[in-house]
Amino acid sequence: MSSKKSTNSELIINRFKEGLGLKTDKSLCEYLDIRQTTLSGWKTRNSFDYDLMFSKRGLISIHWLVTGEGPMFFEATKSPKGISELSEWKEKCLEILEENRQLRKENDALKAKKVK
Repeated sequence: MSSKKSTNSELIINRFKEGLGLKTDKSLCEYLDIRQTTLSGWKTRNSFDYDLMFSKRGLISIHWLVTGEGPMFFEATKSPKGISELSEWKEKCLEILEENRQLRKENDALKAKKVK
């Protein structure tokens, strides 16, 4: 029996649904005002519209969305430790997002070569 390995983007999309309390892809599509084919394409290409999803995340922590670590919702804190942790989370999120963008570019380049 083989199991399908989830992509980074698919994991983020699933966390996004969880954070919003949405049960289905259809409900997520309605929330984001996108077609289901768009969402399917994101999962296939291991990508998604960062600006769209992150702008509609509300208080869902970007760090949690990207890594699955830490609290699901952003908790403001004034302690130096909290600020340091937020800075580290931001750096890790940016690294993961950049890696995802690079993978998407490589995938697009491979598709372009196949088409030619």
